[in-house]
Amino acid sequence: MPLRFGGVNPYVYIYDIIVFDIDGKTRNTQNGADIVQLNKHESIEFGAFPIPGVENVTFAGLTEHPDGGFTAMVEMKKGSEIPEHGHQNFEETYVISGAVECGGVLIETGDYVRVDAEETHSLRAIKDTKMFVVVHKGVIVDGMPD
Repeated sequence: MPLRFGGVNPYVYIYDIIVFDIDGKTRNTQNGADIVQLNKHESIEFGAFPIPGVENVTFAGLTEHPDGGFTAMVEMKKGSEIPEHGHQNFEETYVISGAVECGGVLIETGDYVRVDAEETHSLRAIKDTKMFVVVHKGVIVDGMPD
């Protein structure tokens, strides 16, 4: 059974979140109606990547989605790799800095890539790289337990 993460995910954490109405007044709400979530840059903490065995790659969960997906920042050191994996729905990645190779294609600073559901891929960092990643529904890694 593949490892799936997203939804109720022990690896995704939300740090120091400020939630406020459009008028700017801070409030605490359970339903999220008409609000904005703000994660201040100084409160975003990177930790271990959620796929066991991946080295020199860090992960900062920013928010979880109702569909089981998540939004995160991923940092990869030059030469590091994220193994072959797929997605339950599509994944969107924007490269903030650096460069990675994905399926023989070079993806560099300022590039956006979308990987569709069930398409498998791996990443290898050509340079130290920082990415903004939006995963819809979660990730599938073959050979790992649920």
